[in-house]
Amino acid sequence: MGTCREGHFNLDVEMIANVLRVDIERTPRFSIKDCQTVVLKAYDISVSKRKAYLDRKHAFEKVYGTWECSFAELPRFMEALKYFNAGTVINCMLIVKTHIGAEIVKQ
Repeated sequence: MGTCREGHFNLDVEMIANVLRVDIERTPRFSIKDCQTVVLKAYDISVSKRKAYLDRKHAFEKVYGTWECSFAELPRFMEALKYFNAGTVINCMLIVKTHIGAEIVKQ
């Protein structure tokens, strides 16, 4: 058993995320320790907790998307909610902080 530093040259985040993707789809709360175990079984190389965390995060984003993408799609889903549920009123408030600390409120 080797470590990631002395082991596989191409063992990067993308490669490990592809292995973890199936488990993340089945269990979204897949633990770091389980990620380390899956990588150890798949490649016979142990990875650090930090590396396992980053790989799990990347696999999660491949399956479910990023926070930014989800947030960007929110207005479209709100419009669909209004369309299919007549009489629905949606009131969204966005607070944007500027670089000098002031807050801008948008509705």
